[in-house]
Amino acid sequence: MASATLLLAAALLPAKAVANDAGTVQAIGQMQYKQMVSDFDSTAWNFKGQRPALVDFNAVWCGPCKRLAPLLEQLAQKYKGKVDFYSVDVDKNKQLARTYGIQSVPMVLLIPVGGQPTAITGLVPIEKIDEAIGSVLLGGDAAGKQ
Repeated sequence: MASATLLLAAALLPAKAVANDAGTVQAIGQMQYKQMVSDFDSTAWNFKGQRPALVDFNAVWCGPCKRLAPLLEQLAQKYKGKVDFYSVDVDKNKQLARTYGIQSVPMVLLIPVGGQPTAITGLVPIEKIDEAIGSVLLGGDAAGKQ
């Protein structure tokens, strides 16, 4: 009986946050965001990731979001193992979107380790996002360096 209780308790614990090593954009919800990125209910910013992250806030009905998605997939592959890429559907995660005051999508949040996040709103060229990853997330590392 004690072992069954222990198994049940372990099953109810939140999954441990793991880095996205697949070189893809990983869709996450509010609970995963709290575990892997930041506790958005807290008043202070506290990044939980082990390496820089890019979070794409989007919606399925958003045309510019649909055009941005494959560009972010390209960048996720390019920066595989260096930057974690996540996608958050604002319609499915309204509390998270409300907390960050997201009123327009797409909105990309660039999160350096040990720094404050920077936002890019709207559909922008892949070169601009690539440049921002290099300067904001990788500390000036030239974009495209492997």
